[in-house]
Amino acid sequence: THLICIVPEYFNLDITKPVEVNLVVSCCGKRGEPRQFTYQP
Repeated sequence: THLICIVPEYFNLDITKPVEVNLVVSCCGKRGEPRQFTYQP
């Protein structure tokens, strides 16, 4: 399966190295499994 979404900017725009976070999609009272996402500087 696929999900297309818009990921917001990382809160700190001055990162100098990649930052890993976990994204969780919520819809209609359900939550998906956390997915690793890496913000790039």
